Order: sequence, then C-alpha cells, then structure tokens
Amino acid sequence: MARTCSSIVQAVHGSSTVAISDRARQLQQEGVNVINLGSGDPDFSTPSYIQEAGIQAIHDGFTHYVDSKGTPQLRKSIAAKYEHEQGL
Repeated sequence: MARTCSSIVQAVHGSSTVAISDRARQLQQEGVNVINLGSGDPDFSTPSYIQEAGIQAIHDGFTHYVDSKGTPQLRKSIAAKYEHEQGL
C-alpha cells in the first residue's frame, strides 16, 4: 500500500536560507567569488577546545534541547563577561 503525504506536508516549502547557502556554494565551486550571506557557516574549523568541551558535554549527558535563551549558567556567564568587560 503506497503512502502519500498530507496536503499540509506537501505545501511546506524549503528553507530560503538553505537555498541561498546552497546556491552560494554552487557558485563558489564554479569559481565565482561569492560572499555567502545565507546560513552563517564559518569558514574555519571548530577550535579543539570547543570540540573537547562538546565531547565532554555528551559524556556528561548534556544532550537535550535547552531554553531558547540558553541555560541559566550560560546567561549568568554572559552577564558576568559584560559586567567585567563593559561595566554593564
């Protein structure tokens, strides 16, 4: 028995941001000098200390989504940084 998607699912369009990034990458591969203003993918590798922290977080079980504003610990750290560096 063949399954079909609902009309709602069929009406969903792809992400414009992804489409822009895909097109920019395609042009770059063709040798066109393009500044990709799509998804914000960095042009450098993730630093090793960040990779290691991510691996440690996985080992510590920190693998679930958090509040969109970040964890309370992260927000306190950001506030402390701005207080220290900017006096805010």
